[in-house]
Amino acid sequence: MGWFGGGAQTPKKYPAAEPAALRAELGRRLSGVQRHRLLAGFPMTPVMGPARRGVVWPQRTEPRRPVILGALPHTFCAPAVRGCGFCTFPHEPPDKGQMLPLAAQIAAEFASRQHLWRHRIIPAVYLGGGTANLCSTPALAMILGALAANNLHGAELSLEGAPRFFSAEQLELLASIPGAQPRISMGVQTFDEAALARMGRQHIGSPAQVQAAVALAQAAGAATSVDLLINLPEQTPAAMRADVARAVELGVDQICVYHLVLREGLGVPWAESPETLAALPDNTTAFDHWRGVRAALLEAGYTQTTLTNFERPGARPFRYERLSFAPHTCDALGFGPGALSGLNFGGAERALKWLNQPRSGDYLSCGAGKVARLFLYEPHEEALMQLTRGLALLEQPTGEGPLAAHLHLFGPELDILDEAGLVERPPGALRLTERGMFFADSVAGLLAARAVVYRRAAGLNEPAELHMG
Repeated sequence: MGWFGGGAQTPKKYPAAEPAALRAELGRRLSGVQRHRLLAGFPMTPVMGPARRGVVWPQRTEPRRPVILGALPHTFCAPAVRGCGFCTFPHEPPDKGQMLPLAAQIAAEFASRQHLWRHRIIPAVYLGGGTANLCSTPALAMILGALAANNLHGAELSLEGAPRFFSAEQLELLASIPGAQPRISMGVQTFDEAALARMGRQHIGSPAQVQAAVALAQAAGAATSVDLLINLPEQTPAAMRADVARAVELGVDQICVYHLVLREGLGVPWAESPETLAALPDNTTAFDHWRGVRAALLEAGYTQTTLTNFERPGARPFRYERLSFAPHTCDALGFGPGALSGLNFGGAERALKWLNQPRSGDYLSCGAGKVARLFLYEPHEEALMQLTRGLALLEQPTGEGPLAAHLHLFGPELDILDEAGLVERPPGALRLTERGMFFADSVAGLLAARAVVYRRAAGLNEPAELHMG
């Protein structure tokens, strides 16, 4: 009977699916590259249509509903090779001449959207991703000054970047926001200096530079977070655990572990080398490696709080990540090139998600038309967003938000995922198993697949290859 089963389909009717088709789809996904992180939830960017004039933007929000803010000061990076070899984020060569104009444009974007965020509770602000700490001190001060127009007392204030570029001046700026709780997040990737050289990161993220950045932050009273990559080409399990041990020894508050995303045709230098691709572990082996690293972190006393994040005992809990995975309880507004926003999930108005122009030059030149893509949700799609994003918290309550009224729509997928040992369904919740944690991309992709296929069939989005859907 095919993917949808039988019956006429309309945007108001969620399509049915056959168990055999779902099993085949899940098998296809499990055999492919695992992104192992649920950053966007449904829909991924290609499903979001191009923004057009005449969009009715939300004019009111629930004032008691918190909102987290993210700002990408630029899309610049500075490795010694074309990208780090693995990075699929937008990145451009540094352009110091654009730093201040970009900061001024971001401040103007704050002002133009102020009715969506001013006078609301702001529990966390994130300046990143990418190499946000390449931002000049005057540009960073301009962005922080615009943010401080609202009350940020008690807000977590994070700055992301490469270890080399953190400075005392940046830490002083973060600490100057009254009542804010400063934090730095750095892409370490590995402490293996030979591997760093292959990435072109030997001058921006060496072990000595990581240690210096951690010491600088700790002296300033800022919390610290590091990102580690595992399953690098030819990386041994012992080397992965050694990276974890080094991060634990430094006393960082949060350790984030990411499985390397690499496949033929990805468009990054490492993907162009057959020898590099051949040196990658298969998914079964990669899962075993991840389990070993996870066990090492738990044995060290760290608590797993999301798919990728582990927090040191006694450390101040990090808010931004957890809140970003709960769209039904917290809005998220992004500013700057490539920023994503999501608003009003489960609220009185239809939920909306939008993406800014992804390159710095386009963001600067577009003025008021800086939004590149936009997605207006149907109610069942709000539930799908809550489900696919919320699973990053390892367990998703199913009796609250949009999901409470629409969980039954995903029954066929959940049955197949349960059968495959990827999820558990205790009363009132959906929980990832340990295997489901590693293959979370496949879990979320299966849950979203029918919605994506349906939108494509109806001509409601672009026909593009997706990581999820």
